[in-house]
Amino acid sequence: MRIIIYPKTSSLSPDVANLSHKGARIRIVCSPRRMMHHKFCVIDGKQRIDKLWHMKCLSFKPDITYPVAITGSANWTPGSMGGNYENIVISTNKIIVEKLETEFERMWNIFKCS
Repeated sequence: MRIIIYPKTSSLSPDVANLSHKGARIRIVCSPRRMMHHKFCVIDGKQRIDKLWHMKCLSFKPDITYPVAITGSANWTPGSMGGNYENIVISTNKIIVEKLETEFERMWNIFKCS
């Protein structure tokens, strides 16, 4: 698991520390001029699914796999998820998932200063 967070988020969330202790790799946005305002998640994107199939050395590989993208206006906080007027989109659309996965990789490479 890899997570990119804004510096204020890292100090506010015990969940971030918990995920880090469980092996999640965390990068903190290190650009003083720009705010990272993305709110999305890619679950088992194409790269991960291909890697899992390769690691398993399975002779059967389904024609279709279903990576998932979650995005929207909501901050990932209890107040935002339950108390605000927000939107969340959950998609298995290949184009949407690949675009968000590409954007995550781009940001992961930019924020190597963490």
